[in-house]
Amino acid sequence: MLKLFYAPRTRASRPRWLLEELGLPYEMERIDPRNKPANYDALHPLSHVPVIQDGDFAIFESAAICIHLAEKAGNLVPALGTAERAHYYQWMFFAMTELEPQIMIISAENHLAADKRNTEKSDHARDSFQTACVGLTRALGDRPYLLGDFTALDVVLGSVLLWSRLFHLLDAAPALSAYCDRLKARPAYLRTIAD
Repeated sequence: MLKLFYAPRTRASRPRWLLEELGLPYEMERIDPRNKPANYDALHPLSHVPVIQDGDFAIFESAAICIHLAEKAGNLVPALGTAERAHYYQWMFFAMTELEPQIMIISAENHLAADKRNTEKSDHARDSFQTACVGLTRALGDRPYLLGDFTALDVVLGSVLLWSRLFHLLDAAPALSAYCDRLKARPAYLRTIAD
């Protein structure tokens, strides 16, 4: 049985959403970020969520967990050795390296008192995010999901883009906003955010 160590409104929502999409049986242990269980650092060296226990091993990092789960289920992942599979990995890493770090900077700056903010830093992050969205919009084209059919990539990328909307980063990207709206309407997503 898969066991997801989870805290709401964190990156742990990604593997939970994917578990719901895949229909895999799992149990969930809610983690209080301020009061982790004893020896939790044996599962994650920084004691962060998410972690998933899969039998006798554990995995951390939300995108890695999602890749593992899709491959384990043999579903929501393009066929091995295809261009689609290569692009699946490409955009998965793009979401983690080009998009999410910019949102993290903006989020961190947003939580500071106004007189402590580095507007140059957050403006640069916004510009970098917008530049990345140009290529992403081109790749999406008129398809409903990034690779055409819904995959685990859409869970990871979609969760990053949904987070970016809190900071109005998609206001000038109507195609990506519409993509987010399609993702938010999925029953598995709605089950994930129910708590």
